Amino acid sequence: MGATFADQPLVDPKTLYDQCRMLGLRQDWVGLANGLCNPAGVRSGIGHLLMTRASLDLIDFNTPQSLSIFHEPTSTQIDFESLVITECEAITPSFPGDPDAVFHVRVADIRHLWRFAVIDAGFNLRETPTGNYRKETTFEESGTPHTWQQMFDAVWETLPADYRGDTPTLPEVTEGTPEAFDFYATYTIDAIEMILARLGCALTFNPTADPEDAIYSVVPLGDPDAYETFTASVDDLARLRLDDNEGLEGNLGRVPAQVNVLFRKQMPVANGENPWHTITVADPNDPVPGQLEDTTVWLIDDLTADYQGDTLTNVTGLTSRADSRAAEYFRSVRRDGHSLRRLVYSGAQISILPGEWVSEVSWFDRGGGVMTEVKLIPDNGQPTAEWPGNKPQAWRETEIVRPDDESEDEPPEGYTAGKVVRYDATTGEWVDRHDCWIRDTDT
Repeated sequence: MGATFADQPLVDPKTLYDQCRMLGLRQDWVGLANGLCNPAGVRSGIGHLLMTRASLDLIDFNTPQSLSIFHEPTSTQIDFESLVITECEAITPSFPGDPDAVFHVRVADIRHLWRFAVIDAGFNLRETPTGNYRKETTFEESGTPHTWQQMFDAVWETLPADYRGDTPTLPEVTEGTPEAFDFYATYTIDAIEMILARLGCALTFNPTADPEDAIYSVVPLGDPDAYETFTASVDDLARLRLDDNEGLEGNLGRVPAQVNVLFRKQMPVANGENPWHTITVADPNDPVPGQLEDTTVWLIDDLTADYQGDTLTNVTGLTSRADSRAAEYFRSVRRDGHSLRRLVYSGAQISILPGEWVSEVSWFDRGGGVMTEVKLIPDNGQPTAEWPGNKPQAWRETEIVRPDDESEDEPPEGYTAGKVVRYDATTGEWVDRHDCWIRDTDT
């Protein structure tokens, strides 16, 4: 077989299968080895290899290694970099240390090394329900809120330095400022997933690139601008296609006509009161045949709806954000154009990798030659493109001080700048919004 791992040969799975079946040995590895799967996202790709103990004894298990696949018909070789051995298990009868014993070797790409990365930080968390952001949760503690990219950069930098590469640039697919991202006591991969799910995007990994290069990127799911490039790659490989799962489907019940974007209300609402401010946005694209009127999905947003009494004070920002969320959602679920689900090609192909339209690519040789399998992101792959939300904030008891000298710009030590409003019981409204200084009562 034309494949090596850490320059050591792999065992032919077809020959081993025949032997195991004849001797009644375990065959749970059949259909897995030899192959490597590369999914989109933060979860690591997994590979299954067959190797002898003699070969494994020559490999440093504590150093990432390369898998090389040689495609004989075209005399080409593809190297998959930085794979980590996670488990080895003998599958043929042997004595301990038998050099001829065959092992089922499980490997993972370097995203596997992100499992123990943690973050303990908050981003753009409010000090009071409708007031300023807590200074320590703003960009470089400057008081200026993080942008989406600045927040993503800070989260990314908590990954292991040797195995994170360059921080990917986020696509310009969102509107406004992120708010209330509470990543205290959070695993980094969960924080990354939360941000990208909120943006309707996916992280992609190129296993053939040099680890020191930009091997990660962030792409908007279902980006129509990328569809032409994707279909051109499919057309270029048409003569090598061995199998596919082409589908035919109707649009009836597939794409809703509108979205309801939910913004949590601030000030905190009374018990029993609807806690959400809702903005309905219709699909901004041309109608899809079979798109039913008045069909809706909910999208929870991170931005809050700021009320002063019964008056909504940030309606312009909420409207822009709602339009942005609708565009993100319909981009990811309309996915106009394709009906394919799975493609299998002869040889090790790398012209198609996970991205805007592809969820997973696998390379394998199960004894019949090297093949490449491409799985597409299905329609409604993100049924609500929903930001999963954060922990609710509990407001601490504070002391509020009105400045004696209103010309003073800087609050005294221990205080931060804020706003105070007075409740007029006769009108039932909050009035007279003033600058003030705020201090937590337990500091």
